[in-house]
Amino acid sequence: MTRLEQIKLDIELRQLRYPVKAVADRTGFDRGNVSKYLSGRLRLSDKFTKAFYKVFDKDLKDMARKMAEGQPCEFLDGSQVDKSHRTMQQIDMLSNLIPCGKNAENLPINVLLRNITKLVENNCTLVEGNIKLVSATEKLVKGNKDLVDSLIRANKRTLR
Repeated sequence: MTRLEQIKLDIELRQLRYPVKAVADRTGFDRGNVSKYLSGRLRLSDKFTKAFYKVFDKDLKDMARKMAEGQPCEFLDGSQVDKSHRTMQQIDMLSNLIPCGKNAENLPINVLLRNITKLVENNCTLVEGNIKLVSATEKLVKGNKDLVDSLIRANKRTLR
C-alpha cells in the first residue's frame, strides 16, 4: 500500500466530512496543496505525511482515552461518538486492516480491537438502559402530576 493510499484510508476511517478542509486546518498546510496531495497530483512530502499523522494520531488517542474514561467525545467532524452504528463501522473497517492467522489473536492490535469492541458494546447497553430509565422517569413524573392535579381538584371541592 502506498503512502497516499494509507492516508486516504486513514481519512476514511476518521470519516471526515470535508477532508481537504479538515486536513488543511489541522496541519496548517494550504488547502490547494492538500487537495493536490490527496488527489495524487502532487507527490506527498515527508513534511506533510509527518504533520498529518502527528495531528490525527493524537486525536484518535485522545478519543480512545476519553471513551475509556467514559467522557463524552466527538469525531473530528463534530458528531458524537455515541452513534454506535458509526463507531462499529469504523471498528469493522479497522478489522479489515488487521493481520489474521494462527497467532494473530494475541497481537496487541487485535487485543486492543477486542477491548474497543467490548467497550462500544457496553456503552451501547448503557445508553439503552439510560433511555429506558428516562422513559420510566417521564412516566413517573406524569403519574405524579396527575395525582397532584386530582388532589388539588379534590381539595377545591372540599373547600367549597
